[in-house]
Amino acid sequence: MSRSNLAIFSLILLAATPVGAQAPRPSINSVDAAQKRTNAAICAKADADADSYRPFVCDPRCDCLAPFLLQIAPTACDESSPGVFDVAATGAPTCSNGFCLGVGGNFCTPGFGGCFPGQQCVTTCVFGFCTSRCALPCTDNALCPPIPGPTARLSGVSAPDSPNALECTLLLNSFFNTTATTEKINSNDALECIEQVEATLPCD
Repeated sequence: MSRSNLAIFSLILLAATPVGAQAPRPSINSVDAAQKRTNAAICAKADADADSYRPFVCDPRCDCLAPFLLQIAPTACDESSPGVFDVAATGAPTCSNGFCLGVGGNFCTPGFGGCFPGQQCVTTCVFGFCTSRCALPCTDNALCPPIPGPTARLSGVSAPDSPNALECTLLLNSFFNTTATTEKINSNDALECIEQVEATLPCD
């Protein structure tokens, strides 16, 4: 072999050596699978810690409105201002046993007032135990207001995959009791809540 041919062969061998020594590049599928495993671990950790704010890489779900949506179908949804959605559910006006359901309910003392105008202080006794509460008298359903139900507000709703923390406020009320909670949630979970509400009625 001539000296020139030997030099050319040596250059080719040197050029090929680094390529052959390189590790195989990971495929797109393997990188995607690794990312999915990482995301699953992150979401599992958030669930284990009972975090209301879940990373936006997690599958969206509407935990904060679940007590509302499982209790009653919403009857109103309004975007009261940009990024602020108010959701409410009310029952049909109902006159029962001469009084409007869902009106009054606060304790009172017969003969001493304490009720809103138009309401009466009504005493009921069960097994010798008596209580007095305000009630609105009626003769027909048309004379009663809608029965109040749960309400909710999503504040700061933004675009999908936003890292911003939004507020979900839930107000559950009954004739005698009201409970309110506020949680921080991510944008994808908020949009999932709106989607679930709009499965029943549009948000104006």
